[in-house]
Amino acid sequence: MSEPDLNPFLDGFTGGLHFIGAGGAGMVALARVAAGKGLRVTGSDLFSSPGLRALQALGAEIRIGHGEGIPDGTGAAVYSGAVSPDNPELRAARAAGVPVLHRSRLLADLFEAKRGLAVAGSHGKTSTAAILSLIARAGGGDSAFAVGGTLIGPDVNGLWGEGPFLVAEADESDASFLAYRPEGVVLTGIELDHVNRYPDLENLRRAFASFFRRIRPGGFLIHPLGEPLPLDGLEPGVRIRSFGLGPEADYRIVDARRRDWSTDFGLVAAGRGLSGLSSRVIGVIGLLNAAAAAAAAFEAGFGPDAVREGLASYRGVRRRLELKVRAGGITVIEDYAHHPTEVAGAIGAVREASGKRLLAVFEPHRYSRLRRFHRELAESLTGADEIVVADLYPAFETPLPGIDAGLLVRDLAELGRDAAGPVPVEELPELVAERLEPGDTVLLMGAGAVSTAAERLAALVRSRGPSPLSSKAGQ
Repeated sequence: MSEPDLNPFLDGFTGGLHFIGAGGAGMVALARVAAGKGLRVTGSDLFSSPGLRALQALGAEIRIGHGEGIPDGTGAAVYSGAVSPDNPELRAARAAGVPVLHRSRLLADLFEAKRGLAVAGSHGKTSTAAILSLIARAGGGDSAFAVGGTLIGPDVNGLWGEGPFLVAEADESDASFLAYRPEGVVLTGIELDHVNRYPDLENLRRAFASFFRRIRPGGFLIHPLGEPLPLDGLEPGVRIRSFGLGPEADYRIVDARRRDWSTDFGLVAAGRGLSGLSSRVIGVIGLLNAAAAAAAAFEAGFGPDAVREGLASYRGVRRRLELKVRAGGITVIEDYAHHPTEVAGAIGAVREASGKRLLAVFEPHRYSRLRRFHRELAESLTGADEIVVADLYPAFETPLPGIDAGLLVRDLAELGRDAAGPVPVEELPELVAERLEPGDTVLLMGAGAVSTAAERLAALVRSRGPSPLSSKAGQ
């Protein structure tokens, strides 16, 4: 069955929405939005997660495991790219004649219902979208948002609102962003990442060109200064604005000063300056994300007060340079970095913020990505003082001969760096704790299971009980 011409939010849809693979960050955000609209939400996934438990707290009916059919009263089943085509609940929905739609179709309906502000790009989407969401809500009007990570503080990644705006991430990984028609787009950059989908950079750039052509007439595109843009065929009146550190930027960052885990800065645009901005971001990459969000907000019509308040209220996003704990002179940070540019950026930002000995823990993500980028990943890790490599997280990919985390360890050795590993993720907390001394910073990076190790290591550091960690602290 092809996806139906169904618009659940605009055409008086009143049935239940069943989210298959509901634990993914993007699915949790959409389920929150649906619940906020007053729709009945049910869902399922293979494993429990904080996102699923949050949905249950909202009253959603969540079950662990697939294969029990779909709940009675389901008006449409929603799935993501992580769900197998032969998933038993997908088959059950189709057999029952229940409409089945990809999560991008649901988000596309939301973009049609609102003034959509989409954040796209190879890196930094979640942090930039989170900041822009807070600015939009600070500007009044109860704006809606759906982002791929949980905002620290509000502890949500999606909310419905009756205001005119929707802020959401536009994902290029499966080309689902081609379903959206936003009013404004924030581009964080174009770099080859999802090699399982795009064979080369030119192929990826063509996809972004198609996405830019979907910006509504009179809308805008915000982009990093110096980014080569495929801009053929834009709708009439689309404004192109750049952001960055150079004097040629339409929104130029000035007077940037780091203050502990935050950065103070100003923006100059069209000859006018806005000073006294501050946000909980570190490093160049964090500063650029904040500036991109502020630039988009100004182009969308928000005023200086909303921009200043939204930036100041940002406390970070889970797994995006997240400060897990500071205790006993040791700092533990977790980041979602899994691409060479992201890894180098995270190490650089943490190095700048801490100035201490830095131990980097990295979990390679996907066989296809490691095969394509193993040398670049090794080079990006050399900015750390000490390196630990975890086992590869496959993300459902089929193994490739000769491609495993040991390849990364060997590359590092060729670069003159000794790295521990590969280490099973479940063994990471104790192994890393044994290596830490007061004054150290440890940065755990990866898009897979390394997050569980980060939680356990943070607990070890926090407790400082009888352990190799506490014995070192006493030396």
